[in-house]
Amino acid sequence: MRLNTLTIPEKLFGVNTNMMTVFIPLVGIIIVAVVGYNIFLAPKIDDISKMQSDLKSVETKSKSVLEKTRYLQSIDPEELKKNSDFISNALLPQQNAYLLVSVVRSVADKFGFQVESFLISPGKLEKVVTEVKKSGKNIPRIPISVSLVGPKNSFLDLIKGLERNLPVLSVDSFKMTNIGTMAKLDLEISAFYLEDNNTYDINKLTLSDLTLLKEETDLVTTLGEYSISLDVNAKDNSGTNKVYRKYDRIDPFSL
Repeated sequence: MRLNTLTIPEKLFGVNTNMMTVFIPLVGIIIVAVVGYNIFLAPKIDDISKMQSDLKSVETKSKSVLEKTRYLQSIDPEELKKNSDFISNALLPQQNAYLLVSVVRSVADKFGFQVESFLISPGKLEKVVTEVKKSGKNIPRIPISVSLVGPKNSFLDLIKGLERNLPVLSVDSFKMTNIGTMAKLDLEISAFYLEDNNTYDINKLTLSDLTLLKEETDLVTTLGEYSISLDVNAKDNSGTNKVYRKYDRIDPFSL
């Protein structure tokens, strides 16, 4: 049986076929090398690069944690707690006007004054909150009107006591009426409170966040000179923090 043989021309596409037979194996090797690189080597190189990047990130975070740890260890724990107490008592913990009245009453007792009456205007409270939201500020205040009666010769000490008290109180205006040796003070008082949405992620705090600036140090020093007339963060007899809640009562005459 006779087999037909394939005759290869001397030239193919103008190129000597002998030269093509030399380069065909080389082209095959190149193709195999490229395919092998894409399948095996490239993913490994990407993994190595990712591991190096992760390692660098871990080293950076470890350095940051170490710096913050060293800084915190350099601070006197008792001094830190004292400063923390001053700051926590500087603002009211919630929007509670009756708590503010209790603070004013506590200060007034020290100077022989009594709360004759007080006025809490819900409309004024809502107006203050609305103004704060419009202005973009995040520390609203609580305004109240209160009348105090006590010895006339102690009214200046009372005013100073209110303005150098924790939580910080602001006497916006006052009117005094003399009643013999007694005096009646009609005061407009406000205090700031910290809203619940002012929370911070401690994991994102940097060393610069932990380090007190000069202005902050001066503030803490000033707060240390104030008196705490009423611990607004005190716990009740059950050992739990007091929680003040706002309840909306339904007006039966509006039904």
